Amino acid sequence: MRQLPWPVRSMNAVGRYLFGGRPFPSLEPEELLTKATRLTGLIDFLPDEDFNQGLAVLCASIEHDVKPTLLGRIALQQMIVRILCNRLLWVYWRSAAPQRFAGVLLPPLIVIGLPRSGTTFLHRLLALDPAARAPMLWELQRPFPALGHDHRRQQTQREIGMIHWLAGHLDTMHVTSADAVEECMLLLDTTMVSLSFWVMSPVYTYLDWWLARDKTHAYRIYREHLLWLQSQTPQARLTLKAPAHTGCLDALLAAIPDAMIVQTHRDPAAALTSANSLISSIQRMATDAVDLPRMAEINVSMLLQLHQNSVETRKQIGQERIVDVHYDAFVNDPIGMIQNIYRHFNLEFTADYANRLQVALNNDGHTKRDRHRYHAEAYGQTDSELRQRYARIR
Repeated sequence: MRQLPWPVRSMNAVGRYLFGGRPFPSLEPEELLTKATRLTGLIDFLPDEDFNQGLAVLCASIEHDVKPTLLGRIALQQMIVRILCNRLLWVYWRSAAPQRFAGVLLPPLIVIGLPRSGTTFLHRLLALDPAARAPMLWELQRPFPALGHDHRRQQTQREIGMIHWLAGHLDTMHVTSADAVEECMLLLDTTMVSLSFWVMSPVYTYLDWWLARDKTHAYRIYREHLLWLQSQTPQARLTLKAPAHTGCLDALLAAIPDAMIVQTHRDPAAALTSANSLISSIQRMATDAVDLPRMAEINVSMLLQLHQNSVETRKQIGQERIVDVHYDAFVNDPIGMIQNIYRHFNLEFTADYANRLQVALNNDGHTKRDRHRYHAEAYGQTDSELRQRYARIR
């Protein structure tokens, strides 16, 4: 596993010496809430049980489970404060512009599936359709403009620049920029019921709480966020993706009954080990104490549970609601697979879109980047074990 740059390791070491393990900066919920109100000038969080419990459990889990470094603690505090600001702004704009939350949500096209099973590649190709509206990272991280100047894109660019400095090798796993289309899982962050927090740091206690939590209310708020985004381009079809939706398919479809679902599938040995590699690299930016075998086992068990949840939901809703995309077939013929998706949902596959797809595939940068290399044994697992554990639901 690659080390963080030496300036980062040095600053974290200085932080350990200066603060001697004392928590700085603070991750106390009340202090974070106060900071968000000061930054936005707003005070109403519209608190509910999800929000109150989620924030409390998350902060306690960071202190108990993560043991963040100095820079990790700073980054986690900034992330939570950003999310709390988003919550305040959501509540404000619901009152200030209610018409933007009251329209009819056009049926969105949503990609789900195991992480690292081709969801990103498929989503970015679907986003090329002129009829599609695929939100970019900067507007997913900050969906609602602050009162005053709108610097959301520039703020996200600075944050991505910092991530590239901390862990530039992440681009071999998942290319990211402020203007890249990204996972709509981020829209669930304002509810405090989101898998994002586990991806960012090993919050074991929070993950247990998230797994046990009913997601119905969180997905109602997620729908409101989609209505806000749709109001900016009312005729465009929202085109989204988040592997985290896979295990929450019942709550997702309760909130958006006419969503068009595309589920990707891949050899679990490849998908799960790749996910372990990516998540461990992200978590190492927050803490020096990533327990690779423990993290990997939790990921495999959690994703198995989420995948099983999707199987149970699919039994109830019928095959016509979902298109399955198998990784190898998709990689071998991406345009043909997208045409199948469009035929299934009676969407228009135009010549313009076909040309855009061909240009994008001709210019695909995957072959120009360093390859993402990963091995199950690095996480205390084997390919055969992973395939056996997923055999029942493959």
